Amino acid sequence: MTKKFASAHRESLDSQIVALAARGASIRRIAEMTGVSRSYTHRALVAVRDRNTRISDIRRECGGQPLAPGSNISCAAIGLRPYSPF
Repeated sequence: MTKKFASAHRESLDSQIVALAARGASIRRIAEMTGVSRSYTHRALVAVRDRNTRISDIRRECGGQPLAPGSNISCAAIGLRPYSPF
């Protein structure tokens, strides 16, 4: 069963997790030090990374879900070079 944290406690935990990760601690070590699961630690770090990355408006609208086939997002918008067999 998962623990539900109060938002203030969760924010405090998340800031501790980020600080420990910035110092080079592993996910396993951070989980031991903060008393939360490794999966919570990983999810917290991914959430911070996602908040801090720049993404296009179209991608933001889709959330974390894959883009639908035929989406109007361009290769340049996601940083890919157009495919060329040569």
